[in-house]
Amino acid sequence: MSDAETTAQQDLPLISIVMPAYNEERHLPAALTALAALDYPRDRFEVVLVDNGSTDRTVVVASGFAERLNLRVVSKLGGSIADVRNFGASLSRGNILVFLDCDCVVPRHWLRAGASIGSQNMVWGAYYSTPASAGWVSTVWEQFQARQVEGPVPFIPSGNLWLYKSSFEEIGKFSAAQQTSEDVELCNRARQHGLRVEAYPDLSVLHYGVPEGLRRFYLQNRWHGKHVLKMFVSNLPRLTYLPLLALSFYVAVFSLVTLVGLGMALYFLRPLLFLVPLLLLLLPALMLAFAKAIPRGRPSAIPQLFVLYATYLLARAAALVQSSVPRHR
Repeated sequence: MSDAETTAQQDLPLISIVMPAYNEERHLPAALTALAALDYPRDRFEVVLVDNGSTDRTVVVASGFAERLNLRVVSKLGGSIADVRNFGASLSRGNILVFLDCDCVVPRHWLRAGASIGSQNMVWGAYYSTPASAGWVSTVWEQFQARQVEGPVPFIPSGNLWLYKSSFEEIGKFSAAQQTSEDVELCNRARQHGLRVEAYPDLSVLHYGVPEGLRRFYLQNRWHGKHVLKMFVSNLPRLTYLPLLALSFYVAVFSLVTLVGLGMALYFLRPLLFLVPLLLLLLPALMLAFAKAIPRGRPSAIPQLFVLYATYLLARAAALVQSSVPRHR
């Protein structure tokens, strides 16, 4: 290597990749293999893998990559995912922090491209891409709902989120009170501190932890919806989450009305007492399916989209109800 090339490599920023892990034996080998093959000098990035009490071979698998990566495997038991990410960041030595999930596989140019894009006044990254092996649930959802965008976005998912360590500390790190949606909350605070939040499809990673069926799709979205009401209240007077909250409330109300209508229909033998509220319950999902499919010339996708949006809205309605019920200790 020439002196000029050596100097150019030394000028590259030192990057710390923080990976929270819990029972990731299945996906971790592919994730770490991709990191070992990155087009970035090995001595200019580190991987801090934080195990959160895995009961499988996650730690053993990770330790097997110690000779191929500048890798540290540490333990952080208990706490939220935000706590785990913050703990890994506290041990990092890099100027730039990258939060990456263990079920994500990065492209070879990922670090070099990300380092060239970012600055201290921004949070950057990309939404996930769905692997070809994914089932119809995740494939259709990505095609119509979670499509790649470039430029300003509401948030960057915490499984592929970049920012300077100084910025991370300045805005207060991830909120330990967030059991989920910690990325949305962090990006909201980042904007309040004057940072831009931008997505770059060139940094997208393959996300192998996508839902493989409707049941997991429902559970995942119910989990992610747990703190939407809290974030709406904390961001007032801005109405960022009002449309989603309104739809969730609508579906929650008509779910109850439909159940009551079913009982009345069976008692009075009047099917309309059930069918009318059922139609009103499913109407938003049907409208969303048409609104997404028709402009793109894909009417054949309407049935699948209808099922996905109905499942999504029911999950978010359940999360809203759950978050609104006081907890007794």
